Amino acid sequence: MNTSRVQSRQLIWDLPVRVLHAAFAGGLAVALLLGFAVEEEHPLFAWHVLAGMFAGGALVLRVLWGLVGPGQARFTRWPLAPAALRRQLAGLWPGRPPKVHAGHNPLAAWVMLGMLAVAGAVIATGFASGDDLHEGLAAVLTGAIGLHLAGLVLHRLRAGENLAPAMLDGRKIAPPAAALARPYALAGLTTMLLLGLWAGVLVRAYDPQAGAIRLPFGLPAVDLRHGGDGDHAAGRHHDDDED
Repeated sequence: MNTSRVQSRQLIWDLPVRVLHAAFAGGLAVALLLGFAVEEEHPLFAWHVLAGMFAGGALVLRVLWGLVGPGQARFTRWPLAPAALRRQLAGLWPGRPPKVHAGHNPLAAWVMLGMLAVAGAVIATGFASGDDLHEGLAAVLTGAIGLHLAGLVLHRLRAGENLAPAMLDGRKIAPPAAALARPYALAGLTTMLLLGLWAGVLVRAYDPQAGAIRLPFGLPAVDLRHGGDGDHAAGRHHDDDED
């Protein structure tokens, strides 16, 4: 569909998607910034771990919502067919009008899927692997975020649409038939509550005196005191009787 035929902004992104986007992006930004800026022995390194764990909680909720959510929130609605990606790449040449997609375009859908997968791997390796793999994946994730931001700029230049506000009000240029009937406010508020509870659990679990994050539900404590010995600090677990 040509942009000349679609001029109105429709409600495409529901409230849970927008809340989870903000929580996931914010958690990752803090975790990446501190991860690259401070050493494992630094007191702020604990907040690198906490921010990563918070982003991990948002990622889990986003995956669940991607399986059961409405409209473009659901992964099965993303245009992931290779043929669709080839058509979009061919249409990037100057002089060809961009096609309007209700949600993500094919290239953005693949970048987003890759970001979610790599982010999950970064968070997982932070607790189960050494520095090299974790930091390498973090660099890959940073590159994927750069591609995502570059795609926003490219879309602005080619289609004349600023997509950034869409994650604030949920609206973007799209066919009217693709619009959501409602914003799923109750689900959004529930998502906020769950994220708030998870953040509270993480903050209460952090014990700066012991240098550990003592997780509930019988999970092992995350030991933050072993930085610089070849393993990622958050990858070491301990039991209280070993202190």
